[in-house]
Amino acid sequence: MHNPIGVFDSGLGGLSVLNSALTLLPNEQFIYVADSLHAPFGNKSDEFILNRCQIICEFLIKQNVKCILLACNTATLACVATLRAQFDVPIVAIEPGLKPAVLQSNTQKILMLATQSTLQSKNYQNLRKLHSHDCEIFEQACIGWVELVESGQGFIDSNAHNLNIIKACLKDIHQNDIDQIVLGCTHFPFLKPLILKYLESTNTKKNIQIVDTSSAVANHLKTILMTNNLLNINEIHPVNKVEIYSSANKVNQQLLTSLCQAPIHYKGKFE
Repeated sequence: MHNPIGVFDSGLGGLSVLNSALTLLPNEQFIYVADSLHAPFGNKSDEFILNRCQIICEFLIKQNVKCILLACNTATLACVATLRAQFDVPIVAIEPGLKPAVLQSNTQKILMLATQSTLQSKNYQNLRKLHSHDCEIFEQACIGWVELVESGQGFIDSNAHNLNIIKACLKDIHQNDIDQIVLGCTHFPFLKPLILKYLESTNTKKNIQIVDTSSAVANHLKTILMTNNLLNINEIHPVNKVEIYSSANKVNQQLLTSLCQAPIHYKGKFE
């Protein structure tokens, strides 16, 4: 089936998930919506997040998408059940990777990095109760991390200012015997170089594994497409086509190009 797959996030973070999908699904086409005007979702109410997600889903369905990938942990926890009940197309969503972190941990000490809204949500608390078992979960709301990615500075420039923003959320990691860091926001994988640089400075890099669920979600997306007979098996499109819309008043197309691993076509402003 040649219809595109819709992908969206509060901003540019969902491109980290899209990149995994591009690798796994080379014959698919994608439409990506970045709601950057309202980023981050992490400090918004559930009602606001639901309203924005409904508007974006309605737009994507008008573009005849065959499936929607909700590439935002905060939005998944806030409203994915409501979206699935409202819309007919399959909706694949991402959630924080607590389960794999728990399974992989030797020290049973895990650091969850996420937005404040994610950490405070009832669904996250349920997820924690379900998967934490005997592990101790340390939680950190990462103030300023989403903005670093949206500005285009954080994943490129390891200057003192940016490293201090990272340090503020990781400063106690060496004291708590943590061996798993969960990236509970799709923006955060773009900050992995800064995270690793800080871990190197504290001599903790070799003892810590960073958990990013982008690849797992891409695999789940492929499974859903196959199950619903939606997978494009035609090999006439060896290069992915990615159309991008953004709600931001100004868009840095060079930044979009650097974050997305496939050629993009910027389509304009999404209201």
